[in-house]
Amino acid sequence: MAEPNAESWTDSTSGRERVRHVVDLLDEPTPVQEIANRADVSRATADDELQRLQSDDWVTETTVDGT
Repeated sequence: MAEPNAESWTDSTSGRERVRHVVDLLDEPTPVQEIANRADVSRATADDELQRLQSDDWVTETTVDGT
C-alpha cells in the first residue's frame, strides 16, 4: 500500500520527464499514444518530446504496418 504522504510521479515530475522515463524503459517500437498513456500526458506532449529526443539522437522514428 502506498504511503498517504507519498507524491505520485505526476506530482513530482514534469510530463516531458515522464515521457523520457517511459522511453528509457522501452525495448521495442511503441506507438506515440501508448507512450503518452504510460507517461500520463497528452499525445501532443509525448509527440513533441519524442521529436525533441529524435533531434538529439536519443530515439529513432520507426514505421510499423504503416503507422
